[in-house]
Amino acid sequence: MRSKMFCLFFSVFLPVMLLFFGAGVSEAGSEKADITWKMASNVPEGMTLTKFFNNKVSKTLESLTDGKASISWYHGGIMGDDEDWISKMHIDQLQGAALDSSGVDVAVPAMGIMQLPFLFRSTEEVVYARDTLRQKLCNLFEEKGYKVLMFGVQPFDDLYSTKQQLRAPEDFTKSKFAAYTGIVVQESLNALGANQIPISVPEIVPSMRAGICNGLLVPAVWYVGSQLYTITKYMTASKMRCTVAGVVVTAKTWNEFPEKYRAAVEKTMLELDYELDNTMDTLNAKCFKAMAKYGVKEVKLSPDEIEVLKRQTRPVLNNLAGKVYPRELLDEIQRILDEYRSREAFRVK
Repeated sequence: MRSKMFCLFFSVFLPVMLLFFGAGVSEAGSEKADITWKMASNVPEGMTLTKFFNNKVSKTLESLTDGKASISWYHGGIMGDDEDWISKMHIDQLQGAALDSSGVDVAVPAMGIMQLPFLFRSTEEVVYARDTLRQKLCNLFEEKGYKVLMFGVQPFDDLYSTKQQLRAPEDFTKSKFAAYTGIVVQESLNALGANQIPISVPEIVPSMRAGICNGLLVPAVWYVGSQLYTITKYMTASKMRCTVAGVVVTAKTWNEFPEKYRAAVEKTMLELDYELDNTMDTLNAKCFKAMAKYGVKEVKLSPDEIEVLKRQTRPVLNNLAGKVYPRELLDEIQRILDEYRSREAFRVK
């Protein structure tokens, strides 16, 4: 799979980032540094996320190493897509990259565990699970030869339909979903009986407009950027899927990094996770509200309706355990979420 999210990001996500946050030009890297990491991202120069990478991530590294280390960012996909980056990291042409959820899937398939259907109820739960299990999730990357500098929680995907409300499994069986993403989402939609049309990201918009596909599972920010809301009848914030992205360097790069700087870099990069989380969550909420204001009907599922969809997709969790991700990790995430929910329920009382 050539990184489908690479095309998706260029075609629709970035114009929305510009719309809501504006543009700004920032420089990357320091020619005077003793250590320079070459890192890639899909984000074009001048966007808010490039400012974040250059002014936050890069400046943090420079500050903590007294200018001894820097990052030269290759933004705008000029180093290719996620699969290209991973290949170049393996031969040390790149030292790292900012991977979106698709890139994470390619680099570390076991991270698909964070995309399981209805596993999480809120962004707060995702953040809690990420923080609690951070080392174990990092270990999954380390097993594949990567060091995680940052984990970012991307917004929940929403359900969209140009044809009908999506409330029950029978509604999904009458729908034709664009199948452009990984095995976890594909198996989730299969469990709901959805007909899936294999398609590349650049084909999603024309296929939806032509009626070849009429259903899609994506974040609100993507849907606004695609302008498919102009032909869409219904949107449902089901919290069916959440994803995690990451800024990584190769294990070789990290092992060669001076040990005296590592602890401070790890700690400070961790703190930047939350700023990225909040930025993405705020943007997605604005996009969802904008579509409702435009006239796309928001479908609000009842607790019973959500429970039916959960029961229908629940087998996916165990079916992929031991194949895509470790079963013991799934058990631990579920235990952590049970503890979190019990504590939250106690606080409400």
